[in-house]
Amino acid sequence: MENLKRLVCPDCNAVMCASCRRPWEKEHQGISCEAFAALKDANDAEAQAAGLAKLLIEDGIDCPMCHFRYALAKGGCMHFRCTQCQHDFCSGCSKPFKMGQKCGVSDFCGKLGLHAHHPRNCLFYLRDKDPEDLQKLLDMSGVKYNRDPPDGMEVKRTCQVMEQKETSDGLIDDCCGKEVEEGFAGLCRIHYVEYLGQLVNKHKVDPIQIFEVDDLELVLRRANLRLLSRRYRENDVQYSERLIKIIKDELPLDDMDGS
Repeated sequence: MENLKRLVCPDCNAVMCASCRRPWEKEHQGISCEAFAALKDANDAEAQAAGLAKLLIEDGIDCPMCHFRYALAKGGCMHFRCTQCQHDFCSGCSKPFKMGQKCGVSDFCGKLGLHAHHPRNCLFYLRDKDPEDLQKLLDMSGVKYNRDPPDGMEVKRTCQVMEQKETSDGLIDDCCGKEVEEGFAGLCRIHYVEYLGQLVNKHKVDPIQIFEVDDLELVLRRANLRLLSRRYRENDVQYSERLIKIIKDELPLDDMDGS
């Protein structure tokens, strides 16, 4: 039997198998990764759930350094370490993760710890946005998305997307279990936002028009660009317009694309 090792994410403390990258569970102890995968698939509620829940994992994660492919979801912890080449990167946009000042982009990086410089259409920036705002953004860009569950999908009252949960026996894979809301295509609010966010990133949509002032200032800080001083009696809308112009001029989205 191979000597299984556990890997702890330095960013969020999630524990997973260092070989197969699945969240660590006590059932994995003493059996190979292949046997554990077969056990999970045989009892995996996600494998039986039809519809958009599967869209959250079907794209998988590709290491931008060695191009090894992982059949994993992109949600949860954005930090990912490739078991093949040990490259640290964002699972949402593939940008490299670096520790503090080792990043070298700006002095601000020293305050961030382990971090990446995500493009503004990465899930990193979008995961706290309202679904309605993301829908409007996709509508303006002509990107199709689901509001209703796909035909043939068995609609349940609770979200069937699998996620990592902490229990007294350790971290396990389990159904989300949050309430499914009307108009969210059979998903809970959190996973519907993740679904919409993936579409924004996949279709290279610029979400800057739905960013609040704090979002815009964060984009500038992380890019080591000087913040503007507010003008006398300048409101948030006027200030945001000036910030947006600088970001579009200095940080074209195509130049930040991690794909």
